[in-house]
Amino acid sequence: MKALDARKVNEYFFGQQFDKILVDAPCSGLGLIRRKPEVRYEKQMEDLKHLSEIQYNILDHVAGLLAENGELVYSTCTISIEENEDVVKRFLTNHPDFSLAPFEVGNLSKCKMIKIFPDDYNSDGFFIAKFVKRG
Repeated sequence: MKALDARKVNEYFFGQQFDKILVDAPCSGLGLIRRKPEVRYEKQMEDLKHLSEIQYNILDHVAGLLAENGELVYSTCTISIEENEDVVKRFLTNHPDFSLAPFEVGNLSKCKMIKIFPDDYNSDGFFIAKFVKRG
């Protein structure tokens, strides 16, 4: 595991392939609203658009580093559609060699995207999607 600037990922790992990649993307943090209610007043729609562009660019950059049949997990701590489902849809549209894959965890085995709202488990809100790169 390595933490790095995802905008330079191709420089760090030029020519390498990975079986699994986790993108814990920078986001608006709207999923933290239960613990940090002020977050709702700090973010504007323009912020979400800017962040979703960063999130997509990160996915786009790491896509080339994933080996065939490899798994790419995308996660955020936001509940906004712009930063989650819309980013996933854009990524799949521009990367036809990728598809969503179900999670193999308990009762989530049929879910391809997971969105946890702050009131679901008295926790923070999260979003997780798992992609597989077809060979």
